[in-house]
Amino acid sequence: MKEKYEVISLDPTKAWPDTFEGMPAFKKITTHDEVQRIQYAQSVLGNQILIIGERTFSIMLPEIYDWDLSTSTLTMSFCDGENLEAMLVEPETHEFAKEVLNSMLCLIISKRFFWYDFAPRNILVSADAIYLLDFEKGLDTNVEHLKLFLRKHVFEEYSSFIFPHERIFAADYVYTLYDDEKDTELSIETVKAKRFKAVAAELGYTGKLKTSELLEIQKLILIAQDPYISETGTFVFPRVALVEMLESQNRSPEVYANYAKLIAQRNGL
Repeated sequence: MKEKYEVISLDPTKAWPDTFEGMPAFKKITTHDEVQRIQYAQSVLGNQILIIGERTFSIMLPEIYDWDLSTSTLTMSFCDGENLEAMLVEPETHEFAKEVLNSMLCLIISKRFFWYDFAPRNILVSADAIYLLDFEKGLDTNVEHLKLFLRKHVFEEYSSFIFPHERIFAADYVYTLYDDEKDTELSIETVKAKRFKAVAAELGYTGKLKTSELLEIQKLILIAQDPYISETGTFVFPRVALVEMLESQNRSPEVYANYAKLIAQRNGL
């Protein structure tokens, strides 16, 4: 399994394994902001442990070896472990991997460490350590509401690899207005995500929709992506095919229209 999933979503022109002073290392083209975020993550989470079942894990961050400002290249220690996303899609390791994912989400929330790159693919698991990787998108120590953090940065990838009954947050909670959130009327043209616009058009929205209606559209997409177990016992993860669908044919309008039809069909609409 490790060879098959050793590198996930890796652009070899932007990140690659290397050496540094004779030691295994990993290099990445990034910004100094990410360097600072890794350092902050180390200060907040570096001394934390997670106990999962009978196993104890130290939370680890890559050690920063070098930052080359002239080439925007970050050199870090090489973190060796199984990719959590790869563990989640395998029936043999899914149950344990689910516990790791949920435990990590609870930990970062309890520490008010709102990690924008939180996703199974950015977590590695070794025999006694859990490595957190990738801090490009950002992090925060305070958010207006937990629902906003989950919607914008966490829930879609989180929910795509664990079954609905395994989640510590339900889509019905995340994608409903919180107490002080205004149900603002929005112009569809201001919605940035093309797939949201396509689903809105498929459902008959024209011109405007409310925030609550946009949240319902997002929830429909999540429902269409819910993992399930087939009649033959196979684990099925629909998001993988849906993402590939949007990446086909340079994301033409026709692809988005077909995507929206499929989302509607899977929700019985």
